[in-house]
This record gives sequence, structure tokens and C-alpha cells, in this order.
Amino acid sequence: MRFAQDALLASDGGALYLTASQGSPLDDDYTTLLLAYDLKDRRERWRATAGHSPSEAPAAALAGDRLLYCDGEALTSLDRRTGEQQWTRALPGSANGRPAVAGPRAYVAGGGVTAVALDDGAVAWRHSTRDRTYSDPVIADGVLYAAGPAAGVLALDARTGNPLWGERPRDTAGHPVRTGGARRSPARPHRRRPAVRRGVRRPHPQGGVELPGPRRGNRKRKRNRRGHTARHPG
Repeated sequence: MRFAQDALLASDGGALYLTASQGSPLDDDYTTLLLAYDLKDRRERWRATAGHSPSEAPAAALAGDRLLYCDGEALTSLDRRTGEQQWTRALPGSANGRPAVAGPRAYVAGGGVTAVALDDGAVAWRHSTRDRTYSDPVIADGVLYAAGPAAGVLALDARTGNPLWGERPRDTAGHPVRTGGARRSPARPHRRRPAVRRGVRRPHPQGGVELPGPRRGNRKRKRNRRGHTARHPG
């Protein structure tokens, strides 16, 4: 049995909940396990098969006597005292992460946002997104918030799933940004050219120092390294 770097899922103070694997990923007998480890007795309480190998780093949350386990493609509820599976619910897309719990529901975000009932895993609502991925959601005052590097911030009504507002990230490279159905380019900072003062000696590309020329004509004088002055046609 092997533990991955992200093996630790959750803890309630009395037990640790972990994920482990047996066998080689290339073999047919490869198995993903869920484990409960008693902190007081320092022994394993129970172990359960996770169904299939996770497509993403596994994540979990505790809700009462339930352990909600997400493997990226499905959300599973287990009795955290015995490890008995209560229900499992397939999730749309992939990259679904740690569930958030509020009231009688659990919420999972990834390639979309899904709300499921804790009692039986029935889907309450789903918010689908196109080519956008969101991180783990949070719920506050009846509003679900999720964010992503390219998706920006999304606010949904936690009860109905209706969108409340969204904020797309600004493009700092100067590419057009879509706002309210129109495209506009972000304002670029004004760059001032450095002022050139008359009478200032400048290094000559062929060595020496280039002196400012006279006001009349287009001739320039160049002082070489030996101190002699030569005239060059402008």
C-alpha cells in the first residue's frame, strides 16, 4: 500500500481520513483505497474501495457523519464511522475539487458547478460553463462564489443556481476584453520619450566622443581618443 503526496483528505480530531493505492497503475488489479485511521488507538478503523483511480488529486470534506469524497469525476458519500458507501453521483466535466457544504447540500466546482442533496445525492441544479474551470467554491449568506484564473469570479444563488453576477479578469497584455457584449482594449500607459538636451556629449558608435555640431550647416565634429578633432561630412 502506498500513500501519495496528497493522501491526507480530512480530520475530525478523532481520526484521519486518507487515500492510498495498491498495485501498479499499469496492472488490472490497481486499486484506490479510502482509509480511516484512529488517532487515539493509532490503528486503522476501516478501509473502502474508491471505485476507480482518481482523474484529479482527490479531495474530501466532512458533513455530520458523512465523508464526502471527490475524485475529479464523481462525488461519493460514505459513513465516516464505518466507511459504508451511501451514494455516488457522477459530475459533469473533470477537475472537480473539494466540496463545500451548506445546509442540506454539497457544492462542487470544476468544469462547472453542481449542487447535490446530502441525503441521497440527487442533483439540485447544475451551472454549466464553456471552456472555464473554477476552483473550490465557498458559500456565504446564501451566495456561492467560485473563481478561476481565466474564468474570473462567479456568484450564484446557492438555492436556485441562478447567476447573480460575474467578473472576468482584465487582460494586461492589451488584448480586447469583452465587457457587456462589446469589445474594448484596455488603456495603455502613456510613455514619455526621454528629452534630449543640446550641448550634451554622447558616446560615438566608432569610439571617442561626439560633440554637438554648429548651428549652421550639417557638419559634425568628432574627437578621437588622442584628443584631435576631425570633421566629418553630415
